Amino acid sequence: ASVLLVGGLNFYAAQGLLDDGTEDQLVGIGTARARTIENGVERVLARTSSVSGDLGIVDALGKFANDFAALEDEVLSAEQQAVLENFYEVNYVEPYNSLGLEEATVEEFLPTSNAGRYLQYHYIAEPWQRGVEPSTVVDAGDGSDYSRTHARFHESLNTMLTESFGAGDAELITLGGDIVYSVDKRIDFGTNILDGPYDDSNLADVLRDRLPRVRSGSAVLADIDLYLPDGGRPVFFSAVSIKNETETIGALATEIPVAALNSITTSGQEWEKFGLQSGESYVVGGDGLLRSESRLWI
Repeated sequence: ASVLLVGGLNFYAAQGLLDDGTEDQLVGIGTARARTIENGVERVLARTSSVSGDLGIVDALGKFANDFAALEDEVLSAEQQAVLENFYEVNYVEPYNSLGLEEATVEEFLPTSNAGRYLQYHYIAEPWQRGVEPSTVVDAGDGSDYSRTHARFHESLNTMLTESFGAGDAELITLGGDIVYSVDKRIDFGTNILDGPYDDSNLADVLRDRLPRVRSGSAVLADIDLYLPDGGRPVFFSAVSIKNETETIGALATEIPVAALNSITTSGQEWEKFGLQSGESYVVGGDGLLRSESRLWI
């Protein structure tokens, strides 16, 4: 009986040490993952901030803004308008309405300005009709000053803002909220983010409420949310003000897909390397909702 008692005590003592050791290990892993995530976010913000004073970015935003404004008197022909509306009907309205939600119309998605509709036709709908990926269009061939500016800056901006960042889309936005340039040419291109179809988005919130409150040259991060122009996928944005000498002329916004955050939380899905053979780490917001994806979903 004494042998059994000692054996039992040894078992429970060993189990207690094992539980303590496991808990300490998990705390250590959690602390390390949190530090990695924080460092990853800081790198995103630092990269966005680093280009805010680039003279090429400043020059591009100024020229795109002027050329965008000059297109306001351009009105699409009935045929061009029909092509633009068909693009929306096929790619957005029909899929959206098939979800059984409140019925949407083409007009709800369209830019409100003539300039926005003009650019969406020439850089999105017309290439789409020909089977051309809009993001590959360097010059729309319409003879406008805007297209000459676009041909001059597009490839360098794509390299600087998306390829080197590893980001999704990147956009130049005027002080008034017009998205006058987009690398990927999604349907927010040409719209007004502060007073248009996507004025309730996380991008609009960060430009309207948070960016004006920070020091010039400091980037801010928008919370993750579903973004319709990116196919309704969850994304977050980093944004920074653009200044021409002492005058703020607009902002640069870069989109960070949730996959990039997943890569940080999972170390490229190599969980075992940091001690999580079956566990996982993920990001939870202040509202208690997930911001990154669970290991089970990736």
